[in-house]
Amino acid sequence: MIKITKKGDSNITHIKMVDMLNYPNEVFQEYSKGKPQEWYFINPGINEKNLIVIWYDDEDKEYKLSTEDKKGLKEYNSFVTAVKVTDNIDISINIEKK
Repeated sequence: MIKITKKGDSNITHIKMVDMLNYPNEVFQEYSKGKPQEWYFINPGINEKNLIVIWYDDEDKEYKLSTEDKKGLKEYNSFVTAVKVTDNIDISINIEKK
């Protein structure tokens, strides 16, 4: 299970999705048509080619993990943007054996 808790306000500067690759060690939130989505992108470092994605699955009502590369980021519509998370964010991941 993944849980995300945000505190504070974000500084709103929208960038293209693919431009997140230019900001190593940063966390971004996806916006669609100016509205924040429950999708978060983590750029893990300078030499990393993929972003880590924490996204909310409406069907299963839970957060999930995946990755996204430059090719995939270029495929987003122009009305989908990214905003750097500047407020405090707490991400916890609980791994349970089934």
